[in-house]
Amino acid sequence: MESTEIGSQLGGATHTRVLTRRRFGLIAAVAVVGAIGTALPADAAKVRSLAKPSPIVVSAVTANGFSLSIGGSTTKTYHVFVNGAIQKFATPSNATLPIAITNLASNTSYSVTVQEFVASSYLTSPLSNPISVRTAVSAVARPVTNLRLVSAVPQAITVTWDRQPVTDVNYDIYLNGILVTSTAINQVEIRGKYGYPNILPGTEPKPGANVVGVVTRSTAAASLGETSATVEITVNVPSS
Repeated sequence: MESTEIGSQLGGATHTRVLTRRRFGLIAAVAVVGAIGTALPADAAKVRSLAKPSPIVVSAVTANGFSLSIGGSTTKTYHVFVNGAIQKFATPSNATLPIAITNLASNTSYSVTVQEFVASSYLTSPLSNPISVRTAVSAVARPVTNLRLVSAVPQAITVTWDRQPVTDVNYDIYLNGILVTSTAINQVEIRGKYGYPNILPGTEPKPGANVVGVVTRSTAAASLGETSATVEITVNVPSS
C-alpha cells in the first residue's frame, strides 16, 4: 500500500488530498483545511443564530385548545410540541398569528415547547423552555342547577334537578359522601338495600340529616369522564 500527498493553494485555503492505493483498487480521501479567518459556511452561521424561541405567550384558552404567540415574530416558522409530540408545523404571518392549537382534551394540563425551523436548510433551534397550559372545563360537564327534594320517607330519598341543555352526560349520585348510583335522567330515588337501585348495605338513607350530592359526568368523546363540581342538599329522613 502506498500514499501520495498533494498540496495546493486555492482562495486562501490549503487543500490537502491524500491518495491511498491498494492492490485491488484506489481509495481517495480528501481533507479540506480552512485558513485562519475564513468565514463559516452560511448554514453554520444560521445554526449559531437560532436561539430558543422566547417569549411564549398563551391566549384564548378553551376546553379544546389554546393559542400561542412566539416572541412577536411574524416571519419565522415553528414546530409546536405538546407533551413531547409535534402538534403543529406553523408558518406565522400577520394574518395567522397567534398559532391555534386545537383538538385537545378539556380540563387537562399540557406541556408545550416550541422550536424554530428554517425550511430552506432544515435547521432547527433548541427547544424553548416548557410552559404548562391547562385547557378549560367544557360546557358539557356543568354543575346541576336547582337541586331539590321531591320526597323523603324512611330509607328512601327522591331528588330532582333542572334538565341540562346537553345530552352527553350522566349524573353520579352521592349519599353522605359515598357514590351510591348513577343515572342519565334528572331525577333519582335513593333507597335502602331492599329497594331499587340496590345500593351498598350500610349506605342507605338514615333517620335524620342526610347529604345528597350530584356530580355531572361527561360522556362526550371530546371530554369523556370530565366531572363538574358537586352540588349538595341536606335532607331530613323520618325514622318511621
